[in-house]
Amino acid sequence: MSPDNPDNDDPTGLAHRADSIIAQWAAEDAAAVSASAGPYNGDGIVDTNAGETAAGEGEAPQNPATIHEIQHSSGLETPQEQGIKIAQNALATIQPCKDLFKGGDGLTKFNELVKGNRIVTRDFVNSDGWRLTEHPDAFGIYSPKDDKIYVNPRGALANGDYSDPIFHGMTRAEAWALFYIHETAHKTGRFGPDNYGSESLRHSMEVRGRCFPKTVH
Repeated sequence: MSPDNPDNDDPTGLAHRADSIIAQWAAEDAAAVSASAGPYNGDGIVDTNAGETAAGEGEAPQNPATIHEIQHSSGLETPQEQGIKIAQNALATIQPCKDLFKGGDGLTKFNELVKGNRIVTRDFVNSDGWRLTEHPDAFGIYSPKDDKIYVNPRGALANGDYSDPIFHGMTRAEAWALFYIHETAHKTGRFGPDNYGSESLRHSMEVRGRCFPKTVH
């Protein structure tokens, strides 16, 4: 919100630009769905012995090998668990992502949450009676009072819904990683409160651009 114009919650114009990018992603998704209506859409299983490729089976191209290896390191890991490793990798190795945090302390602060088991999937109620589960459009929230990231049990991420346009072109694990880094930026004070939808979107777009540059096109 601009103090000069209380009705304008996008004084920088960043939200408008983000909307344009998301609209482009949505159009690409629609085109991909249309193109997949051919005679063979793949069975989702890549049989390399039969000469099949990921592209031939309708899978999106993978990110660099380091990310690929992390995502497939264990078939027992959920996207939520894989996202922790991907977030740690981005915060440790991708310079613009490290620079998002003062002194490059993003990894240290995130690891405090991970090692302290302070990423939890449960409801959260603040002192004003605001309840997280009453807002299913919210993926989660960081609470400075008890230094925890609360994943909304009624939110899209917790229920396996990755259709939000902000996740276009990302794997499920990367979607979780983006969420973790976003909330860690709140923990460090790098991001202020997400008072408006456009403000949260700007924050997520900044995390995506800095920490997952190969997914932005």
